[in-house]
Amino acid sequence: MATRAILLVALLLFNCVVRADEPILPGSTVKTGEAAAYADEIFIGKLVQHGFVGLRAKGRRCYFHNEVEVSGFIRGSDSTQVDVTFWVVDAVQERSPREGPSYIFFTSSELPKEITAIKILPATDGNLAKVKALIAQKPKN
Repeated sequence: MATRAILLVALLLFNCVVRADEPILPGSTVKTGEAAAYADEIFIGKLVQHGFVGLRAKGRRCYFHNEVEVSGFIRGSDSTQVDVTFWVVDAVQERSPREGPSYIFFTSSELPKEITAIKILPATDGNLAKVKALIAQKPKN
């Protein structure tokens, strides 16, 4: 019984440590299903160069002209490189994605040539499977 309790505590602590290292990315307060339903394009890409912080308002920062190298599309066109704008919300401790790792970008293009990220997720096998399943259930109208 004591061994089981120690194992449970160790697993809980390990889970907290792993989660503490994971950054909270833009769009963290938007549910994945909602982002998938609203997004014009969903693609996998790597941030190759950060843009600039253009606006700071009410605990939010807007990053403009972030250069993203696209490696694949789940929904959308076939661009290989795009400039993406995203907002970071300070209240939930969101952080800009890092240069290098692959992410899933849910984007909206309400204005021509302006792509705004609704949500950004790490491009893990689990996240990719979840997004593809959501798209299969409810394709964009």
